[in-house]
Amino acid sequence: MKKRILIIDDDTDMCTLLSRYFTQNNYETVVAASAGAGIAKFKEQKFDIVLTDYYLGEEKDGKDVLKEIKKEDPSTIVLIITAYPDIKKAMELTTSGAYEYVEKPIIPAQILGIINKALSSSNPPPAEQVLSPSSSEGSRFPEARKSY
Repeated sequence: MKKRILIIDDDTDMCTLLSRYFTQNNYETVVAASAGAGIAKFKEQKFDIVLTDYYLGEEKDGKDVLKEIKKEDPSTIVLIITAYPDIKKAMELTTSGAYEYVEKPIIPAQILGIINKALSSSNPPPAEQVLSPSSSEGSRFPEARKSY
């Protein structure tokens, strides 16, 4: 059975690129152009992974998406992408349950590697591992993983 990815981003070009790439790599994808639409789709369907932009140009952002997704299904892998990296925000999001916080511009192969790594682990990493520098492998924003 194919794993399902929900992509939430108001950038339709980005969504199309990622959707095509993940489909070519044996994933099923669904796209939503806003946080509200993405959350609604998540509540209607089962997804293994949610990839969401942090800034979505509306009243809800990636943190709201993360909170809603984890409330509905804590086992869902959530990756947050951003063009405006912030160490404090990265730490807050990863300790709130985001598997990874990735800075744009993103590289589809990099995202696929993170997804495959997340799916291959039977359980999400414990909080202390998430914040350790060694767990930042593949991350374009490794500072977000350091303990302070």
